[in-house]
Amino acid sequence: MKLPLYSGPLDPVQELGHAVLLSDVTGIRVGPLQVANFERIPQLGRRGFLPIYLPTGAALAGYSAYGGEASGALNAGSSIPVTALKALTLNPGQLLQVRLLLRFVGTFPTGLSADDFDLQVNYPQTTTHWQLPNAGGVINAAGQFPMAADANVGSIQGTNQPLPGAYPATVDPITAAYQTEFFIVGQTPPAFTLFNNGSVAVGATAAFMVGLNISAISYKLMAWPEALAPQATRTFVLGTGKPFSAPPDSVIVPVAAFPPESVNGIV
Repeated sequence: MKLPLYSGPLDPVQELGHAVLLSDVTGIRVGPLQVANFERIPQLGRRGFLPIYLPTGAALAGYSAYGGEASGALNAGSSIPVTALKALTLNPGQLLQVRLLLRFVGTFPTGLSADDFDLQVNYPQTTTHWQLPNAGGVINAAGQFPMAADANVGSIQGTNQPLPGAYPATVDPITAAYQTEFFIVGQTPPAFTLFNNGSVAVGATAAFMVGLNISAISYKLMAWPEALAPQATRTFVLGTGKPFSAPPDSVIVPVAAFPPESVNGIV
């Protein structure tokens, strides 16, 4: 059985025509489903940038807003939720395997830098990824492998980002971003929380955007064909979920973060 998450390139978790089962925090919730099609998405959004925070409520020239982005001022030491990104709302039966980088376009307010911002990822929207009982996990630009033009903030309209002189062009930043990988399914988009850890506010008139570089694999999932029912010879059970019969080479795909929890009788 394949692993759905691993630290190599962003590759499909399952082959065409084969089965996946979807699991949440309690166990498998649906399956088997057949991978009827899939395709790689090199980058999402105009100029490969998907905004999540637009202080003025509008994208800078040369970029697009897709709906659901946060807007307004972001005070020092505060945070702002992003709960309904239309760009990441899928069709029924669609599964998206994503990796992302936290990115910035425009002019940083004086006194702020990329490393002053943390991004918390929730999926489903009320359940936060990467949480321990006493600390939470985030994405910060300080932990990202640099893109080819990370010497500057993202380019404004009519300009290019220059390549840093010492850029070691041997690692794909999306491959290096394997720790950010998660899955989105159907019509429930993820939620994000953007934290300003700096000592300066982002004003509501700032010519500045925060967003994501996303590379992904999009899958079309369909009910397991009746003609292939005899192949479902293995029973899969996770946690307290009910058992599912599926082909032995099925892949279990997690489509939910899980909070820290205590389980009686387990240390």
